[in-house]
Amino acid sequence: MRINQFCRITGAAACLLVAQNLAIGEYEPPDDYYLTAENLLGEQLSIRLHDIIDNHKNLGYDAMRIAPRVLDVDPNDETKIILIYSGASITGTRFPSDWNREHSWPQSYGADSSLKPGADFHHLFPANPTVNSTGSNLPFDWSNPNEAEDVRNAPGSTVDSNSFEPRDEDKGKVARAMLYMDLRYESSDGYGDFVLGETANSSSKRMAKLSVLLEWHRLFPPDERELRRNHLIHNGFDFGGFTYKQGNRNPFVDFPDLADAIFTSEDRIAWGTWRWSHFSPEELTEGEGTGESGDFDEDLLVNLLEYSANLDPTDGIAEALLTQFRFPGFGIQLRYSRQKAHELDGVAYVLESSLTPLREETWVELMEGDFNSVVVSDTDPTELVTSTLADPGIPVWFRLKVSRTVGEETEAAVFDPVTTTNPSESIFIYQNTIGETSWKESAWMGFLVDNDYPWVFHLEHSWIYMEATRDDVVWYLDSAIGWIFTSADYYPYLYHLSSEQWLYYQLSSSLPDRWFYTNQRGWFLESEI
Repeated sequence: MRINQFCRITGAAACLLVAQNLAIGEYEPPDDYYLTAENLLGEQLSIRLHDIIDNHKNLGYDAMRIAPRVLDVDPNDETKIILIYSGASITGTRFPSDWNREHSWPQSYGADSSLKPGADFHHLFPANPTVNSTGSNLPFDWSNPNEAEDVRNAPGSTVDSNSFEPRDEDKGKVARAMLYMDLRYESSDGYGDFVLGETANSSSKRMAKLSVLLEWHRLFPPDERELRRNHLIHNGFDFGGFTYKQGNRNPFVDFPDLADAIFTSEDRIAWGTWRWSHFSPEELTEGEGTGESGDFDEDLLVNLLEYSANLDPTDGIAEALLTQFRFPGFGIQLRYSRQKAHELDGVAYVLESSLTPLREETWVELMEGDFNSVVVSDTDPTELVTSTLADPGIPVWFRLKVSRTVGEETEAAVFDPVTTTNPSESIFIYQNTIGETSWKESAWMGFLVDNDYPWVFHLEHSWIYMEATRDDVVWYLDSAIGWIFTSADYYPYLYHLSSEQWLYYQLSSSLPDRWFYTNQRGWFLESEI
């Protein structure tokens, strides 16, 4: 039985429930919907996306008297709809007494109800009439706290003399509707060029405020209700014996990254721009390994770290994000690259140091006063930061911590040169030729063979696992006693991590009962550590 036949027999409420159930599930765009826009940025991307979403069917302004009963249905009660700005759940049949049609892009700025833009489902929402009147054609913006007033019948929404601020639950939805209208309607459509800027001008169909709308778009990503709404506008739905199918999508709902890829890519490489530049629409839709903590190419560098230096997250190359240069008697230079204008994306870069790098609690942030000098050189599209510290005189490790904050959520990742880019080939100057197996003698570590580096077989101490970037300063995991630190200056004295004591590493003892020595305890067996 067709849905519209079922509607006539069982009534609108039952029909609505069926339409919902048929639509709920998959909200992704068709596989090839955005194919031609892949890897484009800025104006080129905007033009291509416009070509993808234009020529939709105009269902007429009156259709929005009925469509909200499916598009904006209360998921907990199929007989009601949820109003924008207030979140009120009311009976959907009470139009226009209890609700009317809100134009997120005002009619006086080009979205006239008698024209195609004014009837576009993507920017029309059900609203309380009083709230709708209060918002009028004011631009969306953060309210001035000194003059903001609560909006009657819309808890959480405020208004001041020159702007309207929706409640948090609707900020992202409104932002994406406005971004869509800017993208969808341009001069070639015959309705004028709809433009988002920092100021509004009704005669030129220019609305504000782009920077704030982009901020809301990032802070409040699409929820399931918005994803479902976008999908139904594109795929269509039956209700009351009629089919409603506008036939196009809001790209900013499908791929939030597109907003920065279009509107900010000429100024900086934001997180969204970077993701759209390196991942295909299909990869972003699937989402596996494309988030901040994902490692798409499995190179031990998570995406947030690769973004921090504008690297390719798909090339499988584990580059060193932090390098250090030691000048004995002078100091240490630390160098890393960062995205320009990173503060606009909530990205922070912090250098940390530790004397015992395998103990997380020992890492501390290097402060401004720790540096003798900091030099920033511009390179497009990153900045190379060179920081110089005084020579500490003792072995010390450094790492780069990158964090990205959006609203109250923060993702962080650490690049540790020791654990992230530990070389697969031996760091020692006496490295074997590949394929040979022969004992080598280190001037300070005795006899060993390093063909299986970083696992090294030591003649006196069995298997040890190296963690190092220099051949004279190493952390290693002794198969019997755990993690140990040593260097050419201290060996055969070793620092034992778990017991927090210095040990004398006896070379002449036999396995498995080796002897060790400390000033406090004298000689003892490794089993007594």
